[in-house]
Amino acid sequence: MMFLMFIGLVGYFTGLLATYEMHRIVVISFSSIIAITGFVLSLLWWYAAHDRKLVDHEINEHLIKYHLRRNLVAPIIFLTSIGISFVNVQAAQFFWATILPANIIIYMKHIPRLRKP
Repeated sequence: MMFLMFIGLVGYFTGLLATYEMHRIVVISFSSIIAITGFVLSLLWWYAAHDRKLVDHEINEHLIKYHLRRNLVAPIIFLTSIGISFVNVQAAQFFWATILPANIIIYMKHIPRLRKP
């Protein structure tokens, strides 16, 4: 329920960002809500996969680690962008684009292990 609450708040903060994109407090608020949502999603995945409580017992351990690391990329980048926003608000927003290369790097690191049976 907490995850869904944060998902519901994302729309509100997105509207604020669309209206006041150059205000530091709005960028910090948006980054915070996205980071919290991402951390809650990671916590949900960890709980489901820990001791194979809610996932298939046959699932590859590397696949579990891959998804956990991939889920943590966005929250870490958005938290980092909060610090960047104190220097330059627009640079903080551009920093959000590093999510894609970071996910590609994680994927490339895990490809050999994910394909093993």
